[in-house]
Amino acid sequence: MSDQVHQIKFSMNGFRRSMHIDAVDLRHAIQEFIDDDYCSLEDLKKEFVEKFDTLACAINSLCCIYDENDENFNDLSDELEIQLLGDCE
Repeated sequence: MSDQVHQIKFSMNGFRRSMHIDAVDLRHAIQEFIDDDYCSLEDLKKEFVEKFDTLACAINSLCCIYDENDENFNDLSDELEIQLLGDCE
């Protein structure tokens, strides 16, 4: 067995930008609903589920990121997980 430690580079800047885009997309879908620009309730449901699940996946992924050398940056994946709406269908 190897004692080698492998590290993966992770861009928190890129990840935060991606989560921001996901949240803006969800906000846009909600705003369109409020403004009543939708033709079909079924289309609206699908879009909300898709936008929410995208954002929830990003948040769930963020909970899996941790630093073993930092007691304030733990792996929270076993504690915090948002169930995806698409999984409920």
